[in-house]
Amino acid sequence: MGDLELLPTKAKLLRNIAISFVVLTVILLGFIAYTTLSRAVIVVHRHPVERDVSYKATLAEETIGKTLPDGAISATFLETTKDESDTFLLQQNPEPTAKAGGIVTIINTSDRAQPLVETTRLLTPDNILFRLTQAVRVPAGGQVSAVVEADGSEDSYLVGPSHFTIPGLSPNLQKDIYATSSVAMVRGGAVVREVTDQDIENAKQTLLRRALDAVKRTDGAHVASGDLTDADFITTALSEDYSSKTGDSAAALTATLRVRVIAVAFSKEALNDVVKNAAGGQVSMVGNNWQYTIADYDPIARTALISGIATVGAALDTTSSVFSPINFVGATPTEVKQFLSHFEGIDSVEVQLIPYWQQHLPRLPSKIELRFQ
Repeated sequence: MGDLELLPTKAKLLRNIAISFVVLTVILLGFIAYTTLSRAVIVVHRHPVERDVSYKATLAEETIGKTLPDGAISATFLETTKDESDTFLLQQNPEPTAKAGGIVTIINTSDRAQPLVETTRLLTPDNILFRLTQAVRVPAGGQVSAVVEADGSEDSYLVGPSHFTIPGLSPNLQKDIYATSSVAMVRGGAVVREVTDQDIENAKQTLLRRALDAVKRTDGAHVASGDLTDADFITTALSEDYSSKTGDSAAALTATLRVRVIAVAFSKEALNDVVKNAAGGQVSMVGNNWQYTIADYDPIARTALISGIATVGAALDTTSSVFSPINFVGATPTEVKQFLSHFEGIDSVEVQLIPYWQQHLPRLPSKIELRFQ
């Protein structure tokens, strides 16, 4: 009798166990289906980020029996030596009433040297009188630069480039010995002051520039790919001579330089490869923003060093830890977009959830895929 009463209870228990098993099986199958089918795709739209890259390389000339050093860029060195000389006024903040003055070139076409004493008169075609501030000696068939000062302080002495006769010479000599000026006379142009280091440096740089410009105008400074720029030249003063030294008193400074100008022709494409290697990845050049210096020329080895800075555009590295799927596990699409918006070089982000009704990305990193455009 008692056993018969327990039968319904046992049946009920077994039924509950069966139902629980079925429910747990359904939940487990659902979880398995979720983890199997659930996934997310993050699409990142990128743009190149500009940055400056420092680089350097060896430029080397290929010669018979000589191979280029590893990583060197093939180059051609065209060497020219030029002698440059000029006289520069040391004028600085003259008084408004100061006499006009400037530099003239005295030319002697005769076969005899001609000395000229201090205060020698020089006369323009309009009879405007200037005088030498120092004695000079003009070599036969040669010329010298000299400083002159106006005989008065009126504005009429502010003459432009002119021709000057020397009244103190005989009429015959006046035809052979005369003076010219290439720039206008200025107030205070004959005033004496102390020569500075900057005066000497300014004169040097002017003559170096003049030598470079002269070489650039020659056929030897051109290559098949186009004209060379200033950066493609090495300009060096081999010798320097100045009429005055720092601390001396003078109205003008005469500088004489022997200048070596080397035109360096090389492939810009090869330099582009050097920049890309220095950037450590796939980059693109931004415009023509090249900055480089060529120095340390070795005339025996025929090599030089090129170094500088280039602006490149590089997209974010797709292997960066920024894009690790673990960063996005369980996040919402909004949280993903906010996280990636902090990094330069990302235009926009799209998040695709599968199934579409999900509100969070999968909990497994393996179910999160990143694509880049």
